[in-house]
Amino acid sequence: MVTELWEKFSGDAGVVALSQDYVTGKMLPHALRFPWDEDKGVYLLQGFHNLHCLRTLFRYVMYAEQKLPQHIALVHALHCLDQLRQDVICNADDTPRYAGFQAPGTGAGQVRLCRDWGSLEKWALERTACFKHEDEVPGPMIERFKSCPDGRVLWPVETAGA
Repeated sequence: MVTELWEKFSGDAGVVALSQDYVTGKMLPHALRFPWDEDKGVYLLQGFHNLHCLRTLFRYVMYAEQKLPQHIALVHALHCLDQLRQDVICNADDTPRYAGFQAPGTGAGQVRLCRDWGSLEKWALERTACFKHEDEVPGPMIERFKSCPDGRVLWPVETAGA
C-alpha cells in the first residue's frame, strides 16, 4: 500500500549525536546538546530531513483529502515545502530525463547513478540520537530522545523505591 511506503521513512534515524571533535573537524555550527552526553550536538542529516518533509507533506495532504482532523501545522508543511525547494536548487541535478510517451512520466525506468542509502543509514545508526518525532505533540523535548533503535537506554533510569 502507498501509505506504508511513506510511513516507513520517518526521518528519525537521521537525527544523530555528533561529538565535538567531529563537529569541529567538519566546521559545523554549534547545535543543541545531546541530553545524554554534553560532548555531543544534535544534527539532522539532510537526506533524512527531506524524507521527513515528504512524509509530513504526504500526511498533510491525506488528512485534508480524507477530511480528517489536521495533525500537521501549516507552518510545518510550508517549512517542508521550502526546505525541499532549497534542496532541489542546491543540488542542481543535471541528469537528463528522457521524454516521450512512457508511463508514469519522464524518465520512467531510466537508470540513474545513486548514492548508497544503506551506507547512510548505517552511519546514522552508529551515531543515533535516539530521537522519535511526534507530529505537533506538545511535551518535554527530552522525551523525544528516549527511542534508541537498538533498545539501548542512555538516560538515567529511576529505580523502584528511590
